[in-house]
Amino acid sequence: MRMAPQAQPDDGWFDVVTIGDISRWLGIRSLPMLYRGTHGRLSQVEFGKARRVEIESDEPIGVEADGELAGTTPAVFEIVPGALQVIDWRSSGILSSDRARVSD
Repeated sequence: MRMAPQAQPDDGWFDVVTIGDISRWLGIRSLPMLYRGTHGRLSQVEFGKARRVEIESDEPIGVEADGELAGTTPAVFEIVPGALQVIDWRSSGILSSDRARVSD
């Protein structure tokens, strides 16, 4: 699933995707677009970038982050540069072709 197809994990920005009011039928019908990362063609979808995201509402509503329920409103998310260390397994050779085996 490519919710934010232009996202870069190391650019210091949140990639914010908002989806406006859509019918259940359109939501189901457009799932293949979401998997391909082409859902931005829909007029209800908007992309943005931010270093700080604040979400407020009159009544508490669920807030999702990376597809998981992260809490309820009000909510604040901020980028903290260098706070997360990530290991790139591709350059480690862990899954090189000479070591990868498929088992029955």
